[in-house]
Amino acid sequence: MNRADSKNYRVDGVAPVDVATPSTEEELCDIVASANNDGLGIIPWGGGTRVALGNTPERPCLVLDMTNLNRVVSHNYADLTASFQAGASSGFVSEVLAQQGQFLPIDPPIPGRATIGGTLAAAVSGPLKWHFGHPRDTVIGMKVVQPDGAITKSGGQVVKNVSGYDMSRLHIGGIGSLGIILEASFKLTPIPMYEKTLIASFGSVQEVVDASMRVFNSYVMPLAMIVFDPRVASRSGLDEGIARHHLAVRLGGRPRTLARQVDELSTILDAAGASLQRDSEGPSPSVWRPLSDFGWSPEATPILNIRITALPSRICDILRMISQLRDSDLEPAALAEPGFGTVEASWFGPSDTLADPLITMVAKLRKQVSQLDGTAVIQRCPPDVKARVDVWGEDHPGIDVMRRMKRLYDPNGIMNPGRFVGRI
Repeated sequence: MNRADSKNYRVDGVAPVDVATPSTEEELCDIVASANNDGLGIIPWGGGTRVALGNTPERPCLVLDMTNLNRVVSHNYADLTASFQAGASSGFVSEVLAQQGQFLPIDPPIPGRATIGGTLAAAVSGPLKWHFGHPRDTVIGMKVVQPDGAITKSGGQVVKNVSGYDMSRLHIGGIGSLGIILEASFKLTPIPMYEKTLIASFGSVQEVVDASMRVFNSYVMPLAMIVFDPRVASRSGLDEGIARHHLAVRLGGRPRTLARQVDELSTILDAAGASLQRDSEGPSPSVWRPLSDFGWSPEATPILNIRITALPSRICDILRMISQLRDSDLEPAALAEPGFGTVEASWFGPSDTLADPLITMVAKLRKQVSQLDGTAVIQRCPPDVKARVDVWGEDHPGIDVMRRMKRLYDPNGIMNPGRFVGRI
């Protein structure tokens, strides 16, 4: 086992008591069991891209850096399945699978750093979820280290596996609050033979959201589709000097299928009054990488990032509301996936922005989102804001069940203590 400099593993500005970087399953289990016996909190760490998610740890913690556990466990390319250790980066996984013309349809921000385990623990999916669904829909098996150091397994390495409960779903989106993801098995997808991306611009929020819903309700089956405002376009280099609202659509398939979808999409966009801004062949990383990374790139980190979930019919109202939540020092920018009812809003401003105006803004936003039957989760904010606001919100349906699960799986409360919903 190696140890690392704790200054590089700060969580909400606080350095951990120690950092461990296990290289084997046995080392990992021994470290976890020892911490459990000593009552020492544990924060699992992958690439560190989502470490801002969650409340401030309620007590001193040991950071477990999982990046040395990064090997390919298996790749059954004929069966379209593969298993990886949790410390493997998303970029590495893509490179391995591409050699057989396959890919894992999970595209988190900063794929060169984001690990498989961290991506699942934070339930990050990226734009491809439009076509391929939530990360939990691709997982067919999982190996987890429990708080007492024991390893449990669920599922397997075959797609048609129906034995027992799907326990992996407890850990996907749980930010390591019940255990540490050690290994995951996935069902894979062939890389589309051909791809095309179209970006259309519109004069208003209403027009771009209406157009996206027309596509959603049509026979077009995008691989990805995102609505983004002029500030996102400008910061991502996708505005081409046009301060308008944009819709990006990624299509893929065989030549005739792709041509038919492009024709139908073009007809929908023309009827919606769109101006076609870009039409590019292939995967178009110059479009989708900046959109996927927006709000998470170290080079352009917002002071505040909030994920909003609501009914698709409410997305237009929410985007309008976000554009009005600003002051002289804070500039909002928002992306949305209307068909899923999700909006990711970022506010950019000086790093020394005071907590009070941010807390006031969050309270106002949550009140308005609640009136629209939605929820708002703070994904990034300064530590002094977290000290006064629960990032997950105050009203948690099912919290009693979640607390019972926490007591059952982690009776000593060592796994990411206080960081998850309800500060469990």
